[in-house]
Amino acid sequence: MKALGTRIAAVGVMLLGLLTWIYGGAQIGFYKTYYSVQRVDEITELEYQERVEAFLPGIETLVIAFAAFVVLLSASVILERRSENA
Repeated sequence: MKALGTRIAAVGVMLLGLLTWIYGGAQIGFYKTYYSVQRVDEITELEYQERVEAFLPGIETLVIAFAAFVVLLSASVILERRSENA
């Protein structure tokens, strides 16, 4: 029974990591702490970039979620084998 709970937790961690990455904008690169927005000055009509502070999760979010998934899945296999031997 513990193995099943661990497997459900593993899938939950992977889905949470995937959804966090998608919600944050699905950045292929590493995480970013800001992004730039193109603006136009009303008076001079010149374009400039404005920096907006934000946390955008990158691909390492998926890597960490996958690593946690593998660890939890391995733990569930170990728990299942221990319960069979006992």
